[in-house]
Amino acid sequence: MYQIDVPSAAPTLPAATAPGQPGYFTDGDVVAGVDPTIVPAEFLNAVMLELLGVVSGAGLTPAKGQSGQVLAAIRSLIRYTPTSTSAVNTTGGATSLSLEQYSASIIVVTGALTSNASIIVPAAVGRWTIINATTGNFTLACYASGGTGVFISQGGLDDVVCNGASVKYAVDDAATKTVVQTNALCFGFDGGNANLYSVDFSPAIKSFTNGMRVMFRAASSNSGACQMSVNGSTWKQLLGRAHAALQGGEVAAGGIAEAVWIAALDSWVLLGCTGGAVQVPPATQPQHAVSLAQAQAMSVGVYVNSARTLAVGNYLVDTSAGSFLLLLPAAPSKGDMLTFIDPNSNWGGINWTLGRNGRTIMGQANDLVINVSDQKFSIWFNGTDWRLA
Repeated sequence: MYQIDVPSAAPTLPAATAPGQPGYFTDGDVVAGVDPTIVPAEFLNAVMLELLGVVSGAGLTPAKGQSGQVLAAIRSLIRYTPTSTSAVNTTGGATSLSLEQYSASIIVVTGALTSNASIIVPAAVGRWTIINATTGNFTLACYASGGTGVFISQGGLDDVVCNGASVKYAVDDAATKTVVQTNALCFGFDGGNANLYSVDFSPAIKSFTNGMRVMFRAASSNSGACQMSVNGSTWKQLLGRAHAALQGGEVAAGGIAEAVWIAALDSWVLLGCTGGAVQVPPATQPQHAVSLAQAQAMSVGVYVNSARTLAVGNYLVDTSAGSFLLLLPAAPSKGDMLTFIDPNSNWGGINWTLGRNGRTIMGQANDLVINVSDQKFSIWFNGTDWRLA
C-alpha cells in the first residue's frame, strides 16, 4: 500500500466540497439517458487515506510494491491470525517482534537468558498474553517501540495491552485489581522454625529472578544465621543488608519481612522486618548509618573478654574469665591510636597481654603485659613504633 506519487499528483490535499446526496456508482444507460458515474479525485483520496490510516494505525510503514499490508494491519489490530500463538527465542538484549510474531494473541518467550531481555512491539493499540518460559536469573520486559513497558514474571504469564504508546498490564477486572493492591502475588506465610524460614506463595514461585522481592509473615524470631526456602525449593542463606550472616533479632515473630533475591550472592537478602533490628554495613560517609560496633568504638568502647586482633578504637577489656592476648593491628597507619579501659578493676589480679604483632612497643620487640588495675591508657603508632601516650 502506498500514497499516489505520480508527477501529476497534487502536493496538498484539495479542499473538500459540500456533501451531496449519497448514492451508488452506475455505468449509465444511453437508451434511458442515464449518465455514467464520474469518479472524482476527492473520492479516490478518501479511499486511499482510509486504507493508509489502517496500515499506519497498526504500526506499519506504507510501502510501495506490497499489496498485503491492509490485511496484515487488520490482523494485527483485531489480534486475528491463523495461528494464535507465536514463539520468540532470546538469550538477552532487545528483540523487535516481527509482524507474524506480534500479530498473534499469545506470545511464548523461550531461551536460556545470559542477560536481561526485552521484546519490543509496535506503538499501536493491541493486547497480548505473554508467557515467560525463559530460564536464568535475568528479567524479561515487554515494551512498545519508543515507549515504556512492564516486566513479565518468569515461569508465568501476563496479559498486557498497548495504548498506542506504552505497554501496561491488562488490569481490567476487580479480582485482578484486588490481587495487585493487596500484594497477594508476592506475599507468603512462613511455616518453618526459628532461623529456618519456609515460605509458601500462591501461585508457587518456581525460579528466582535477580532483584525479585518477596514479603512474608515470620512465624518466629531468629537467634542467629538464617536460611530460607520458597515453595519447597533448596534452602538458601538469608543474609542481612550488609550481605553478612544475620546475628539474631533481625526477624521478629509475627513481623512482616521483606527479602530480595541477589543472584550474585546465591542468597536472599533481608531488607527489613517490622519489629526487628536492621543490619547495616560500616559507615564510611558523614550521613551513613553507623553499626553498634562503630558507635561503641566511638563512645565508651568495644567490650572484649577474649583474644582477638584489634582495630583502631576504644576497648573495655574484661579479664574476669581469665587472661588472653590482644594483638595490635598488623598494618597500622601513622597516627593510629587505641585506648584501653579496665571496667571491672581486674587487671591487677588477672592480667592480659597486648601483642606487638610484628612491630615494636616503645622500641622493644616484646609484648606488653598489663597487670595494674583501675587503669586507662592509650597507645599510638608513629610510623615505625607503637608509643604509649
